[in-house]
Amino acid sequence: MMAIERVLKDEDSSKVVLDYIMNPNKTDLVTGVNCVPETAFEEMLMVKAGYNKQEGRQFIHIVQSFHPAEQVTPQQVHEIGVRLAKEFERFSGFQIIVSTHLDREHLHNHFVFNTVNMETGLKWQQSPWQMQQLKDFSDELCKNYDLSIIEHKGTQRESTGEHRAKKREQSWMHELRLAVDACKQTSTGRADFISNMQKLGYQVNWTDTRKDITFTTPEGRKCRNLRLDKTLSKESLQEAFRLNKEFGDPKVMARQIGQLELATKVAKMMPVEDGVIVEQTIENEHRNGQGEIEIKDALITAEGNEFENHIEQDLLAGDAFEEDGSKENVIVDLQEIAYIMEWSDRYKEARTFLYGSKEVEQNVAEAYRLFLEEAQIGNALALHDLGRMHMDGLGVEMNPETAQEWYTKALIAFQAVERDKSGSYPQYRIGKMYAAGLGTPQNYEEAADWYEMAVARNHKYAQYSFAGLYYRGQGVEQSHTTAFLLYGKSAAQGNPYASYELAKMYRDGLGCNKDTEKADQYFKSAFIGFSALEADSHDDKLQYRLGQMLYMGTGTEKDAVRAVEYLEQSAKLGNVNAQYLLAKIYLEADSGLENVEKALEWLGKATENGNAQAQYALGKLYRDGNHVEKDIVKALALFKLSAEQENQFAQYALGKLYLFGEEIPQDAEAAVKWLSASVEQENNFAQYTLGKLYVEGKDVAKDVEAGLKLLTASAEQGNQFAQFQLGKIYLAGKEVEQDKALATHWLSLSAAQGNEYAQLLLEKMDSYNATEIDFLLVLMQFFSTQNHRQNQSRNYPLSHLEGHALREKILDLQFGSIMNWDKGQGYER
Repeated sequence: MMAIERVLKDEDSSKVVLDYIMNPNKTDLVTGVNCVPETAFEEMLMVKAGYNKQEGRQFIHIVQSFHPAEQVTPQQVHEIGVRLAKEFERFSGFQIIVSTHLDREHLHNHFVFNTVNMETGLKWQQSPWQMQQLKDFSDELCKNYDLSIIEHKGTQRESTGEHRAKKREQSWMHELRLAVDACKQTSTGRADFISNMQKLGYQVNWTDTRKDITFTTPEGRKCRNLRLDKTLSKESLQEAFRLNKEFGDPKVMARQIGQLELATKVAKMMPVEDGVIVEQTIENEHRNGQGEIEIKDALITAEGNEFENHIEQDLLAGDAFEEDGSKENVIVDLQEIAYIMEWSDRYKEARTFLYGSKEVEQNVAEAYRLFLEEAQIGNALALHDLGRMHMDGLGVEMNPETAQEWYTKALIAFQAVERDKSGSYPQYRIGKMYAAGLGTPQNYEEAADWYEMAVARNHKYAQYSFAGLYYRGQGVEQSHTTAFLLYGKSAAQGNPYASYELAKMYRDGLGCNKDTEKADQYFKSAFIGFSALEADSHDDKLQYRLGQMLYMGTGTEKDAVRAVEYLEQSAKLGNVNAQYLLAKIYLEADSGLENVEKALEWLGKATENGNAQAQYALGKLYRDGNHVEKDIVKALALFKLSAEQENQFAQYALGKLYLFGEEIPQDAEAAVKWLSASVEQENNFAQYTLGKLYVEGKDVAKDVEAGLKLLTASAEQGNQFAQFQLGKIYLAGKEVEQDKALATHWLSLSAAQGNEYAQLLLEKMDSYNATEIDFLLVLMQFFSTQNHRQNQSRNYPLSHLEGHALREKILDLQFGSIMNWDKGQGYER
C-alpha cells in the first residue's frame, strides 16, 4: 500500500465536521474512542468546559488514505484506523471519532479528536517530531497487513514486533484503568461496581476472603487492583461508593455508565487491531462564501503542565490539601511581563529539592535557586513558593515583609493569568490568597467571590475552602448546612481534607444529624487519602496531618512512634503545627517518647513562627516554672501574643492573671477585657469566672442577671463549677428567689462529675434549716477561697482540705450553738 498524505479542508464549525465524517450516506463504519459517536460533539465540549479550555484550537482532523491499487477491504481499513486511535500512545486519553469513507476512488479514514485530553486536561501538542512518531507507528501497522508504506529516508525505525511488544501491556492496562476509574465514579456499592465493569466487558473477582481484587479483560488478561494502581485498594473503592451513594446523582451516574457501555459495544464492532496513518491536518479552519473549505494554518504552541499539589491552612490544625487535577499552561502579557502558571520540569525539580524524596535528598538552597529562576520568567507558582520560603525561613532568613513582597507578585501573576484565560484553578488560588492575607490585606468577602466562581466550575478544592468560610461565617453568612453540602461535593471528588471535615461534622452533629458510624467512615477515608497523596508528594502539610491522625488514633490505629516520624519530617520543613504537636508529645511523660530538650526546641521554633498554640503552651511553662525557670513577665508576653491571635485559652489565662493580681498588679479592667474576649468564643471557664465575678460584684459593677446568664452558659457546656455555683445561688435565695428544684438540678449535675461540695449540699439541704444552710455555704466559700490562694486551684475538693479535720467538722456540723473553730483558721461565729 502507498499511504497518501493529504489534508482535508475542514469546516469552521466543528459540529459540521463531525456531521460530515459520520454522514450515513458515506459510511456505516464509525467508531468512537473514549466517546459515543452520536453524542461525541457534546461530550468533547463538556471535557473542554470541565478543564476550562474552550479557547484556541478546538479539534484536530487527520485523513488517512489508501492507494486504489491496494487490495484492502473497507472493514480492514476501518480496523487499521481504530487500532491507530487506540494504540498510538500519544492518543491515550483523547476522545477520537474514526470514520471510514467509501465514496471516492480510494478508501480513507477520517480522524477527528478533541484537543483536550479527557484524562489529564493536557492539550494536544503538535510538533514535527510527534507527527513523525505517528507516521512511524502507522508504517509498522501497515506491515501487519502486508501493505506498502512510504519509506522515510534518513530515519531508523524499530520493527513492528519490537514496537508492539513495548506498547501492548501498557495499552490494555491503560484501558482497564480507565474502565475501573469510570465505574468507581458511577457505582454505589460492590455489586453495582462489578455489574458496571461487566457492562464494559470486564470480569471482577472480589471476595471477602482474598486481599486483592482480580480484573479479567475481554481478551483474558488478568490484573490485580494494586498492581493496576496502588491507590485502588478495597477500602478506597468502598469509600468512593459511599460518597457516590450519599452525594451522587443516580440518574447522572446511570446515564454515564450507559454511554460507556454503548461506546464499548461500538468499539467492538470490528476486531481490535492496530492502525495506519497519513499526515497531520488542521483545526481552526474557515469556510469561504461559496461553501468551499479553506485551511487556516496557525502556529501550534505546546500546551500542558501540571498544577502543584499545594497545601494551605485548614480549619482544625491549619492545613488543607490542594491537588488540582487540571493541567494547563497559560501565558499572558501584562505590562511587558509574561506571566505563566506552569508545572515545568524546573519547577518540579525545585519542589523535589524542597521536600526531598527517596531518591533526592532535601536541599532547600537548591530549591530556592530553581524557584528564583522560574520566578524570573513569571511563573506564578514559583513566586508563591518563594513567598512561603521567606515566611517560614526555609533556606533563607525568615522575613515576613519579604515574603509578602513575593506573595504580592504571585497574586498579580495569578490575576493576570486568570484575566487572560479564566479558569477555576487560578480563581481558587486567588481566593486562597485573599482568605489568608497573602500579598494583599485579608478579605474574606473577596475570597468568597473568587471561590464561588471556581465552585461554579466544580473545582473540588474551591468547594472545600468555600465550605470553610460558610462553616466559620467568614465573608458569608454562617451556615453549617451549606458547609456540609460543599464538603460533601468536594469529598465525592476525592478530596481527603473534605472527608476529614465531613467526619467532624457527623461526629458533632453540625449541619447534619449526628452519626458516629459515618464519622468513623469518613475519618478512615481521609487517612487513606492522605496516605496515598503523601506517597507521591512528600509535602509537610500531608506529613503533619498523618502524624496528627496517628497520634490521636483518628481514622487509624493510634501509633505515637509513626506519628513522630511524620511530624519530624514536617517540622523540619517549617510546619508550625507539626512543630507544636511534636513538642507536645515530647513533653508528655507517659508518651514513652518524653524528651524535654527536644520539646523546648520545637516549642521555641513554633513560637517564633507565630503559632498561637505554641505561644500559649510556652507561656504556661514560664508561668508555672515547669521545665524552665519561672518568669511571669515572659509568660505574660507570650499569653498576649497568643491572645491577640484569638486563642481563647490564652485570653482566659490572661484574664485570671489580671483578676487575681497575685504575681502581677491586679487590673480588673484588663481582666474583664480578656475574659470577655474568651467568652465571645464560648470558653466555658471564662464564662464561669466572669459570671461569678458579676454575681458577686467584686472589682466590677454587680450585675446578677448578666452573671447568671454566663454561669448558665458555662453550666450547659458541662462545667461542674458553674453548675455548683448555680446550685448554691438558687439554694441560698439571696441574689434570686430561692428555687430548690433548680438548685437540686444543677447540684446533681455537678455532683455527678465528682464535685464533693455539690454532693455535700445535696446530702444536707433537706435536713438543715435555712440558717444552717447559709452557714454551710459561708464555710464552703471560705475554705474554697483559702485553698485557692494556697493551691491555685478552683473549688479545692473537701477531701484535700488541710489535715482533713476541717472536712470532718463540716460533715459533722451540729448547728444551734456558737462554734469556735480551732486549727487557727481565724473564723468564729
